[in-house]
Amino acid sequence: MNKFRVFKTLIISACVMGVLMACDEDNETLTSKVVVPIPDGPGVYILNEGAIGGNNSSLTHYNFGTQATTADVLSTSPLGDTGQDMIAYGSKLYIAVNVSSNVTVLNLQTGVLQRIPLFNGNAPRSPRYLASYNGKVYVTAYDGTLSRIDTASLAVEQTLAIEGASKLEGIAAANGKLYIANYRTDDDYNVFDSYIFIVDIATFAKDNQLEVGTNPYIVRADAKGDIYVTHQGDFALDKGGLQRIDKSTNAVTDVNTGDLVANCNFTILGNDLYFFGRTYNADYSTNNSLGIFNIENQQVTPIITDGTTFDTVYGIGVNPTTGDVFISNTNYADDGEVYVFGTDGVKKKTIPVGINANAFVFN
Repeated sequence: MNKFRVFKTLIISACVMGVLMACDEDNETLTSKVVVPIPDGPGVYILNEGAIGGNNSSLTHYNFGTQATTADVLSTSPLGDTGQDMIAYGSKLYIAVNVSSNVTVLNLQTGVLQRIPLFNGNAPRSPRYLASYNGKVYVTAYDGTLSRIDTASLAVEQTLAIEGASKLEGIAAANGKLYIANYRTDDDYNVFDSYIFIVDIATFAKDNQLEVGTNPYIVRADAKGDIYVTHQGDFALDKGGLQRIDKSTNAVTDVNTGDLVANCNFTILGNDLYFFGRTYNADYSTNNSLGIFNIENQQVTPIITDGTTFDTVYGIGVNPTTGDVFISNTNYADDGEVYVFGTDGVKKKTIPVGINANAFVFN
């Protein structure tokens, strides 16, 4: 069993799953407000997932002007266990914390910090990924549910148990729909699903499901509304890859990334899709792939030109102002670093971060 599967398995094992009805009563209660100091100036927030069970997730900030690094913005009110995903919407930062089973919300103007617990009775929902649309934030979870949060009140308005779902992963909002990856349908860690569920936003009900590659993972929309999804395969013979879902026809097609494997996380800026992928050797060492896929001309170009190597690539982000690419390097156990590459593919700087940095928000 490779390190990535072990890591994913431990997350699941730490979560106790509840038995749900089609739409259940929402019993989540917003925690009281805490105020934390907010770093000044434009920069980037970096979510550090931490080690499973270590209760050591953190939020790093790097200031572009002063080049100062705040190791943990939330040190006075620690984030918790396994920070999974992070998005900015309006003036707030939303962080899904998987094992602690909450969505932590930080107001980037006032410093007010609040947490939205996500439980079904006493059973944690185990939130995974986030998307925003028309004043709402949507949260996938490992108990097969999708929660809708109102961004004004921070109340969980409704929770939908999606028929056929068990372990939900990435989510994208586009075209009045939510596109959601389901990576597994039962508790056999060696059996993976191959479906994207489509939820109609207006009715908050399942609208369709599409068959994609084995073990779908991250889902994102481009500027035109087409959907891209990575699938991780079986971590052995099937290496996975990248697929496109046509917004009009729902047709699923493979995206050719040449010799580079695009089976993990990615981000889209304009017409460029910046991706990374991982495959594993017999000794569990990692082979890292990094590239840029141009959505218009279908060409793939390298992100890195200076020969920089990594232990394991764990996250990727792109500064929308400069085009600099931020890539997280980890060994899974120790504090890591984020390497910053210019548009020429040459490393410009290194930012010290926590364990398993996995998401970026530029402010």
